[in-house]
Amino acid sequence: RKVELEQWHGPFADSVGHEYYVNSSTGTTSPRDPRVEAQYIFELQTSFLRNLEEMLVPPAPETPGSHWSDGHLQPRVDSAGAEILTLDSECDPELERSQSSARALKRLATLRQHSHVDHKSTLQRMTTAVAWLRSACQDEEEVQRVMFSRLVEARRQRKRQHVEADRNLTGVQLAPPPDNPN
Repeated sequence: RKVELEQWHGPFADSVGHEYYVNSSTGTTSPRDPRVEAQYIFELQTSFLRNLEEMLVPPAPETPGSHWSDGHLQPRVDSAGAEILTLDSECDPELERSQSSARALKRLATLRQHSHVDHKSTLQRMTTAVAWLRSACQDEEEVQRVMFSRLVEARRQRKRQHVEADRNLTGVQLAPPPDNPN
């Protein structure tokens, strides 16, 4: 995949000024840089693996008997979590399967517990954000109402002043135009 991405070059501009990218091995062009998408996918995968690594149960610490994993002496884990060492020379495949499934179930339970807590915190953050957004909308609506009522009141005041000015003018006698001596 890295070799494929190294074959893309650009940006170049066509006669109109639009940017494009060229693959030197295939001769294909693209209006988008495919390296950006590949980088995004790489970062997404890296983040996923890092989060998964944090969620998985860490390996058991070195304990006495951990060197018994050479296949001859395998402790098994019972349902209570206790290790039982048998001195039989042959390993029971059924026993190995049950041990690995017990470890897998333990890891799955841990993952479920962590994801459940994460969903709760995410839901709580979303609920808080919705409450804040609702409050902000209500505040904004109230501000708009106050501004609108002030504008309406100012318009009424101007209208009253015009009506009052018209009343004052209708009661005044206008002087006749001066006589023209011609």
